[in-house]
Amino acid sequence: MATNDFIHDLVNKLQEDNLEYIVITLQKGKKDHKGNAWYNINSQDGADMLLTTANEIFSEEGVDSLLSEEPYPGTLEQHGFLPGYEPEGYEADDDTDPDNNSE
Repeated sequence: MATNDFIHDLVNKLQEDNLEYIVITLQKGKKDHKGNAWYNINSQDGADMLLTTANEIFSEEGVDSLLSEEPYPGTLEQHGFLPGYEPEGYEADDDTDPDNNSE
Protein backbone atom coordinates (compact mmCIF):
# COMPACT_ATOMS: atom_id res chain seq x y z
CA MET A 1 0.00 0.00 0.00
CA ALA A 2 1.06 3.56 -0.59
CA THR A 3 2.94 5.68 1.91
CA ASN A 4 0.98 8.30 3.82
CA ASP A 5 3.79 10.83 4.29
CA PHE A 6 1.96 13.59 2.43
CA ILE A 7 -1.17 12.95 4.50
CA HIS A 8 0.84 13.23 7.71
CA ASP A 9 2.29 16.52 6.40
CA LEU A 10 -1.23 17.80 5.69
CA VAL A 11 -2.52 16.75 9.11
CA ASN A 12 0.47 18.36 10.82
CA LYS A 13 -0.15 21.63 8.95
CA LEU A 14 -3.85 21.61 9.87
CA GLN A 15 -2.88 21.03 13.49
CA GLU A 16 -0.29 23.83 13.42
CA ASP A 17 -2.92 26.20 12.03
CA ASN A 18 -5.27 25.18 14.86
CA LEU A 19 -8.00 24.10 12.44
CA GLU A 20 -10.74 21.64 13.26
CA TYR A 21 -10.71 18.88 10.66
CA ILE A 22 -11.41 15.32 9.68
CA VAL A 23 -9.15 13.63 7.16
CA ILE A 24 -10.19 10.15 6.06
CA THR A 25 -8.14 8.01 3.73
CA LEU A 26 -8.89 4.66 2.15
CA GLN A 27 -6.28 2.38 0.66
CA LYS A 28 -7.55 -0.52 -1.40
CA GLY A 29 -5.21 -3.45 -1.78
CA LYS A 30 -5.52 -6.68 -3.72
CA LYS A 31 -6.57 -8.61 -0.61
CA ASP A 32 -6.89 -6.10 2.20
CA HIS A 33 -8.27 -2.59 2.45
CA LYS A 34 -7.38 -0.05 5.12
CA GLY A 35 -9.09 3.09 6.31
CA ASN A 36 -7.58 5.75 8.55
CA ALA A 37 -9.02 8.86 10.13
CA TRP A 38 -7.19 11.82 11.62
CA TYR A 39 -9.22 14.46 13.36
CA ASN A 40 -9.10 17.51 15.57
CA ILE A 41 -12.52 18.44 16.91
CA ASN A 42 -12.46 20.69 19.94
CA SER A 43 -15.67 22.71 19.91
CA GLN A 44 -19.40 22.10 19.67
CA ASP A 45 -19.61 24.31 16.57
CA GLY A 46 -16.78 22.37 14.94
CA ALA A 47 -18.39 19.01 15.71
CA ASP A 48 -21.78 20.21 14.42
CA MET A 49 -20.31 21.68 11.24
CA LEU A 50 -18.22 18.59 10.45
CA LEU A 51 -21.19 16.26 11.02
CA THR A 52 -23.45 18.46 8.88
CA THR A 53 -20.87 18.46 6.10
CA ALA A 54 -20.47 14.66 6.26
CA ASN A 55 -24.25 14.24 6.18
CA GLU A 56 -24.44 16.46 3.11
CA ILE A 57 -21.74 14.45 1.36
CA PHE A 58 -23.42 11.10 2.04
CA SER A 59 -26.83 12.51 1.08
CA GLU A 60 -25.66 13.39 -2.43
CA GLU A 61 -27.29 11.10 -4.98
CA GLY A 62 -23.97 10.01 -6.51
CA VAL A 63 -22.54 9.02 -3.13
CA ASP A 64 -25.75 7.71 -1.59
CA SER A 65 -26.17 5.28 -4.48
CA LEU A 66 -22.74 3.77 -3.68
CA LEU A 67 -23.61 2.86 -0.09
CA SER A 68 -24.28 -0.82 0.58
CA GLU A 69 -27.13 -2.13 2.66
CA GLU A 70 -24.78 -4.20 4.85
CA PRO A 71 -22.20 -2.72 7.24
CA TYR A 72 -18.58 -3.11 6.13
CA PRO A 73 -16.95 -6.20 7.72
CA GLY A 74 -14.89 -5.40 10.79
CA THR A 75 -16.71 -2.18 11.69
CA LEU A 76 -18.38 -1.60 15.03
CA GLU A 77 -21.71 -1.31 13.24
CA GLN A 78 -21.19 -4.75 11.72
CA HIS A 79 -20.68 -6.12 15.24
CA GLY A 80 -23.96 -4.62 16.44
CA PHE A 81 -22.65 -1.42 18.03
CA LEU A 82 -24.23 1.92 17.27
CA PRO A 83 -22.09 4.54 15.49
CA GLY A 84 -20.74 7.01 18.03
CA TYR A 85 -21.02 4.51 20.88
CA GLU A 86 -17.97 2.70 22.23
CA PRO A 87 -19.01 -0.22 24.42
CA GLU A 88 -17.37 -0.65 27.80
CA GLY A 89 -14.23 -2.73 27.53
CA TYR A 90 -13.91 -2.24 23.76
CA GLU A 91 -10.43 -1.34 22.59
CA ALA A 92 -9.97 -0.02 19.07
CA ASP A 93 -7.30 -1.65 16.93
CA ASP A 94 -4.61 1.02 17.03
CA ASP A 95 -1.56 -0.13 15.11
CA THR A 96 -0.70 3.37 13.89
CA ASP A 97 1.29 6.31 15.16
CA PRO A 98 -0.23 7.37 18.50
CA ASP A 99 0.30 11.06 17.71
CA ASN A 100 -2.03 11.09 14.69
CA ASN A 101 -5.43 10.57 16.37
CA SER A 102 -6.20 7.60 14.11
CA GLU A 103 -9.16 5.36 14.47
